Amino acid sequence: KESAPSLPSASIAEEGDASPNRTMMLFPQLPAMFPSPSENVGEQLPAGQFWLDAGSMAYTMPMEMYVMPDASMHQYPMQMEVPHMRQHRVHNLPVSHKASASSSTAHHQPASEVIPPPDAECERALERLNSQDASVVPATMDWVIEQAWPLANSATGCRVVQKALDLATREQGTQLAEQMKGRVREASTSPHANHVLQKCVELLPPERLQFILDEMLGDAVSTARHRFGCRVLERLIEKCPSSQTEPLLDEVLTGASQLCRHTFGNFVVQHVLAHGSPVQRHLVADMLHADIQRLARHRVASHVVRAALVHCPDDDRMRLVEAMRSNAGELADLAHHHCGSFVVRQMRREMRR
Repeated sequence: KESAPSLPSASIAEEGDASPNRTMMLFPQLPAMFPSPSENVGEQLPAGQFWLDAGSMAYTMPMEMYVMPDASMHQYPMQMEVPHMRQHRVHNLPVSHKASASSSTAHHQPASEVIPPPDAECERALERLNSQDASVVPATMDWVIEQAWPLANSATGCRVVQKALDLATREQGTQLAEQMKGRVREASTSPHANHVLQKCVELLPPERLQFILDEMLGDAVSTARHRFGCRVLERLIEKCPSSQTEPLLDEVLTGASQLCRHTFGNFVVQHVLAHGSPVQRHLVADMLHADIQRLARHRVASHVVRAALVHCPDDDRMRLVEAMRSNAGELADLAHHHCGSFVVRQMRREMRR
């Protein structure tokens, strides 16, 4: 066995980039064509044969393909990602298959990939924004406004945008927020950009935030169920008047019975109870009252029931209390339930008020 020759550094995958959860598929027809994994990793294959490996960067060579003993894969001069595939030895793949595979891969690539500035550049921008020398801040602020969307899509870059929002004038803050226009749904579900969107909501006046609510319409329930999107909705409910959020929250409440049981959606429903209008709180109370015994025992929904006992108008609170007290046996069982017991404690506190 011969070791693989060294390849140009530009064609080698970044260290630590291999992952089984890749986003593109190279040669998607091959797992069915060649279901048996090969065991001869490390051997030099003759021309027309090559290796595929799950979660690795693949590199093709014009004449021969080498597989490194560590099962990493090298393709020269062009790299493509290969997910969810074990190692397969492929013999004499026809050129037509190669061409169709390449077009399949191109189909899965995003239309416009956002490339954030390097972390080192972001760190320098943070230093300038934190600098005691006020003369360097305006130029840095202009750069951040111009690069706000790419910056918002990286862990370091989103910190730069948030810091700029903290320092921005009303006009600069509006300019930064407007970089999110047309991208609100994408930003609200991004692990980094969602923080920028939340900061915009916290710092800008409600009238400057209307575009965020408008772009979320039609997708409010799925946003409420999202790990990051629910946070943006919560900030909007906290900051904006109920008259402004009414169309969005009306849409959220159409899915309230499912959201109150959902790991993330329940927090949005609790925010509606805490900050919504009396009408919106009443709608949530009606939904809870219809199935109070089961919801009071639910691991997630029981938190919503407790929030309703705190925030709903008096008549709605008493309706919920009476529904839980109407059957002595059910109430005793609820008091001993590992989730329902907390609801009963809250109910008793409300009765003593």
